Amino acid sequence: MIDNPDLVIVEDSNSGFQFFHNYFSKYDVRCISANGKSNIYSELVHQEFSTALVIADGAAFGAEVERVLSLKKAKNIIVYLPESFEWLILSSGIIKGAGINDRIEKPYDYVESKEHFSWERFFNALLVSQSQGTYLHYNKSSLNQAYLQSHEQAAIIDVMPEMLLNKKI
Repeated sequence: MIDNPDLVIVEDSNSGFQFFHNYFSKYDVRCISANGKSNIYSELVHQEFSTALVIADGAAFGAEVERVLSLKKAKNIIVYLPESFEWLILSSGIIKGAGINDRIEKPYDYVESKEHFSWERFFNALLVSQSQGTYLHYNKSSLNQAYLQSHEQAAIIDVMPEMLLNKKI
């Protein structure tokens, strides 16, 4: 069984960090932004913790994952690599729209490299377009406070595997 984290390190410094910082601060769990995937290793080396949870975009984190996982021999580290924060929101079901489920389950059938440089950008564009004109309109640089409401926040957190948190915190 995994211990509850006493430190959360989020790759993101924008909406994703704002979301997780708000959520984990309710439980007195320190949440910091690494300000980019390349800084996660350094944060893990320099921060004090019993158990750290690292949340980073899976597709973008590939080159850094080996270094971070090498620390697991000496430190208790949990690594969670969803496609992106936007993917988490879309997977939560709070955004309604035709074809969303197909696009998040099989993005390779929809991503056009000329239009979207990465899957993260694809999911961002999908979330922006599907939330436009709703109370959940999305902006990557600044989190819409609607995502911090209890129903919306719980739906997003519920997408994360339950095994990441020993108990719901």
